[in-house]
Amino acid sequence: MIEYTLSSLPKEVDRAIIAVSYMGDELKAYFEDRPKSHCEFIVVTEDKPLGTGGAIKNVERYIDDTFLAFNGDVICSLHVDKMLEFHRRKRGIGTIALWRVEDVSRYGVVELDEHMRIHQFKEKVPKEKAPSDLINAGAYVLEPDILAYMDAGKAISIERDVFPCVIKRGLYGFQFDGHWVDAGTPASFLEAQGLVLKDRGSPVRTNIDKKKVKVTQPVHICDDCTIGEGSQVGPNVFLGKGVHIGRDCVVQESAIFEGSEIGAGARVHGSILGLKVKVEPSARIEKKVLGDNAHFKA
Repeated sequence: MIEYTLSSLPKEVDRAIIAVSYMGDELKAYFEDRPKSHCEFIVVTEDKPLGTGGAIKNVERYIDDTFLAFNGDVICSLHVDKMLEFHRRKRGIGTIALWRVEDVSRYGVVELDEHMRIHQFKEKVPKEKAPSDLINAGAYVLEPDILAYMDAGKAISIERDVFPCVIKRGLYGFQFDGHWVDAGTPASFLEAQGLVLKDRGSPVRTNIDKKKVKVTQPVHICDDCTIGEGSQVGPNVFLGKGVHIGRDCVVQESAIFEGSEIGAGARVHGSILGLKVKVEPSARIEKKVLGDNAHFKA
């Protein structure tokens, strides 16, 4: 998901900072091994979760100009370069990407004028009290001045604690179309996966006899996967490297990560399986999340 966000960055971005608390060591190792590019990658870990604003303040030493900030669990069709151009025209302290939804009660919602300037920012208000149906989409262009509204070392919500304080400094909204998913639950993760597979193409990187195995796009099948005769894979399926699927299995709307094994005749639907999960033959897995090295019996 982080790579998906990084791939949307304008070419002029030369430094990307990944602010992380959970699994910081794993992310550091990943980016150390990542092929070098024109962009420098820095992983900054937090001793304790600092919130959306606190995380930005915690990397202040790396910020010296206009910067972009993204929630790590959002998959969307935002054109970041167009949003950056819009921000520069408006010359405010910040620009927030906006997405239109029917029920705003789970999100931060804004009120705009005809110039796209934000006059209200309210976090998680009832639908009937919301000033509009445009929500904060979790992507921002910000000026370094905004850091003065955050205290170092404290857990800060940029949505609740900062944005309402800088409205007078010029806070603007950039609305976009296409798709947007807040992939913070298993179901929305799989929804986002489906969008990415359709958007980026659906490669099959292993030899599969299509006369013996039914593959329904979109899917992404990595190297060294094996799929037994009579099995059905897809739609919306990711198979990590080295996944083994036995004979007569059905795998749909699911993500199965590296090294997992699915026994013959098993059914997997709407589920996420971590690394090296073992599923016994004839098992039925419906809308479940199995952690690394789990063993699921029939």
